[in-house]
Amino acid sequence: MFKQILISILAFLLTIFPNSSTLLGNYQELTFPGMHEVSQQIVDAINNNDVEAFKKYLCPNMKKHDDLDEKIQSFMDAIDDEIIEYRVRDAGGGSISNYGYYQEGKTWDTLFMYNGLTYNIGISYTVANTKEPDNVGITTIHLRASDDQHPDCTFNEIISFGFFIIDGERVYK
Repeated sequence: MFKQILISILAFLLTIFPNSSTLLGNYQELTFPGMHEVSQQIVDAINNNDVEAFKKYLCPNMKKHDDLDEKIQSFMDAIDDEIIEYRVRDAGGGSISNYGYYQEGKTWDTLFMYNGLTYNIGISYTVANTKEPDNVGITTIHLRASDDQHPDCTFNEIISFGFFIIDGERVYK
């Protein structure tokens, strides 16, 4: 309840002070749904083969790409069974507060077992970005697998899409 009131107050203040990086950053942080909710949304979308539900937490800049639905469908098709049990493991994150803007990111893994393999859905999520607010949301997602049943094993890339830094440029692929 308190969080909802705080979000409402920040939203109101942003209408009065739309250029405030501090207010926008705080608002973006408070509206971050959390690793578990985002992972649950992705797992449910995969289990229901629902491309639209998969897109719920993708950043607006990613949603602009014409081939997004095909990439999501390929991602979901790579998992050929229902995910019944999974666990979420924090993989880190970081923040930058410099030159009048604020940015915070988080990465985590959603791990599940299937046919004796450990699968890892790696998610990179921009929690706050006051310079480029359209980058708030999932910016990169990977599906990896290992023939080892231990969660700390080496994973081999199966499919991924999103924004990657290549030669110093932010590229969608």
